[in-house]
Amino acid sequence: MLFNKATVDKALEYLMTRGQKVAGGDRLGKTIIFAKNHDHAEFIAERFNLNYPHYKGEFARVIDFTVEYAQSLIHSFSNLAKPPHIAISVDMLDTGIDIPEVVNLVFFKLVRSKTKFWQMLDAARGCVPTYSRRASTKKFSTSSITARTWSSSARTRDDRGGR
Repeated sequence: MLFNKATVDKALEYLMTRGQKVAGGDRLGKTIIFAKNHDHAEFIAERFNLNYPHYKGEFARVIDFTVEYAQSLIHSFSNLAKPPHIAISVDMLDTGIDIPEVVNLVFFKLVRSKTKFWQMLDAARGCVPTYSRRASTKKFSTSSITARTWSSSARTRDDRGGR
């Protein structure tokens, strides 16, 4: 878990400046930050609100089992125009979710299962099966934050999982 203020601040700054944008480049696109547990998610949200006070409260929200009306919050998150634009998730958005509007994924936790990892990526891929050679591609970015270092890479994947 990363409760290091400087690391979280640096990762959030990277996300806010280099993450995929929408609305003509004016706003960060829908983003899922995968946190280790509730305390970790709250810490990330707290650091976001301190660093970006003009977005405080609505732009980035924790979505986990402790949130009242979590399903309503997920529904709002899946709407491109509605806040929150950053969902800080603890297991609720890891698997079984399809939100094509998601263009940024931040892994703030270790994922040991290859299957679960690909299911988490599916949230950003749109999960729309297409078998045409002219399948549309969707650009999204992933960031992996670890205790020692962190890296990011932008990927373009088609609906079949190819690069």
